[in-house]
Amino acid sequence: MTYKNKLFTILLLVLAVGLFAKLDIPEPIGFVNDFANVLSEETVIRINDWCIELKEKTDVELAIGTFASIGTMDEKDFAVKAFEQWKVGNKKDEGILIIMGLKERRIRIEVGYGCEPYITDSYASRVFREMAGMLTKGSEDWDGAFTQGSLMLISAVAKEKGVTITGVSDFSQGKSTKKSDDDGGGAVLVVLFIIFIFLVILTRGKILLWLWAAANTGGGPGRGGFGGGGSSGGSSSSGGFGGFGGFGGFGGGRSGGGGAGGGF
Repeated sequence: MTYKNKLFTILLLVLAVGLFAKLDIPEPIGFVNDFANVLSEETVIRINDWCIELKEKTDVELAIGTFASIGTMDEKDFAVKAFEQWKVGNKKDEGILIIMGLKERRIRIEVGYGCEPYITDSYASRVFREMAGMLTKGSEDWDGAFTQGSLMLISAVAKEKGVTITGVSDFSQGKSTKKSDDDGGGAVLVVLFIIFIFLVILTRGKILLWLWAAANTGGGPGRGGFGGGGSSGGSSSSGGFGGFGGFGGFGGGRSGGGGAGGGF
C-alpha cells in the first residue's frame, strides 16, 4: 500500500468515526432524557412538566440530556451535535440544551441563536456554576443541581416572555425563603449581642446583677422565649400537563456556540 493510499484510508476511518459518533447520541424520549440514570423519577417528571408548559406558553424549548459518557468529544462539540440532532428549539431557534457526561464529569449549557439575547453567556455561566456547586465529587446532589439549573433558565425565559410557569416561582421561593429566614435570624442575634455587650459596659456590669435578681424573683420576661419560626417549603406542581411530551421538528437545532460549561 502506497503512502497516499494509507493516508486516504486513515482519512476515511476518521470520517467514519465522526459519522458513527452521531449515532451514539440516542433519540430523545421527552424534554428530560436521563440516560445516565442520575435523577429521581419525581425530578424528571417535575422538570419535564415545567418544560412542557414553557413550550406551550412561549414556544421556547428547554431540553436536558444526561449521558453515561460523551466519548472523546468535548462537551461543547457534543452539545452542538445533540442540539442539531434533537432539533431543539422553534423556527426562531429559541432553544436551550443542558448536557452532562457522567464519566467525564462535564456539563454544557448550549443556547440557540434565538435565546442568546436573553440567555447570555454570562448568565449561562452563572447557571453552570450553580449546578457545579451542587455536584462536588462524592456528595453529588443531582436532583438539586438539575432542578436549580432548570429553574434559573425557565425563570429567565418566562420573564422575557411575560408568562408564569406553574410551580416554578413557588418552588424557587420555597428554596430561597429558608435561606433568607436563616440569614435574617443570624443578623438579629448579632445585633442583640452587640447591644447586650454595650449595656454591660455602660452599667459597669450592674445589668448582670439586675438580670440575675429578676430571674430569681420571677420578674422580667416570662418563659417561652421567642417561639419557633416556621420555614416555608416550596412545592412543585405538574401543572396538569403530565406525560413526556416530545419536541423538535419545528425548524430548531441551530446554535452559534453560545452558552457555558466545564468540569465539575
